[in-house]
Amino acid sequence: MKVSALDFQIFLVRLGHEYFFQGFYYFKFLEYPLVYNNLNLDPRDKYLDIGSGQSIFPLFALVKNDCYVQVYDDYSLIKDSMEYYKNIIEKMSLSPSSKEKFTINETTETDLPSDYFDKISCISVLEHSRGNGDTETIKTISRILKKRGKVVMTLPFNNGEYIEEENPEDIGFFQRLYSLDAIKHRIGDPSGLEVEKVIYFGECNAHIGRLYRQNKFHRLKWIMPFFPSFFWRICHSYEGGFRCFHEKELDKKYIGVSCIVMRKK
Repeated sequence: MKVSALDFQIFLVRLGHEYFFQGFYYFKFLEYPLVYNNLNLDPRDKYLDIGSGQSIFPLFALVKNDCYVQVYDDYSLIKDSMEYYKNIIEKMSLSPSSKEKFTINETTETDLPSDYFDKISCISVLEHSRGNGDTETIKTISRILKKRGKVVMTLPFNNGEYIEEENPEDIGFFQRLYSLDAIKHRIGDPSGLEVEKVIYFGECNAHIGRLYRQNKFHRLKWIMPFFPSFFWRICHSYEGGFRCFHEKELDKKYIGVSCIVMRKK
């Protein structure tokens, strides 16, 4: 069953009224549903979320599918993540069997088992890896996926040139903005994976996002996910490998993110 931002907002009810009224994060209104809907999770899947941080996404996947879920992040962040997930799982009152299906992977990338995971998500993570970190991570993803396994990732997209930003004001740490050529050469080609689908999406009005970051919608955060199409939209989508497209096919003003679905042959 397909989900929307509203489903994630309703999921917060399980965590308590405090979480519900804090609201589901604005910049994930379309990103999370797109990733989830393209993962096509199954109860038999072994699923890994890379760069989880402190996210409700892997817990949402667990509750919806009762599959095996692992979260993986930079080793320096694991301790904080462990405490976060421990507290959240207690609030959710999961059954003992469901709790056993959720694990935090404390190994390094090189220790992750090969040909092991059926599905992997990597949501707004690769752009923060310095040097060739993004390319090395996608190679690891390819290695640890089972044959016919699937990865769904999101990346900031710039319909023009590839950009590296050291400390952008609205982010506060290193990130990349990928051009189409950079996605192909830094992510697609090195992975050896088959591209199934590419989706470009962005805000309907970037001014809303700026106001959100300034906490101008403090009292409305909980209700905004009820109307996600008012804030975010899919600008362009196609199935198959990467291809060049004419600029007229894209609204350059509003694209900000790419969602890429790839499968291991």
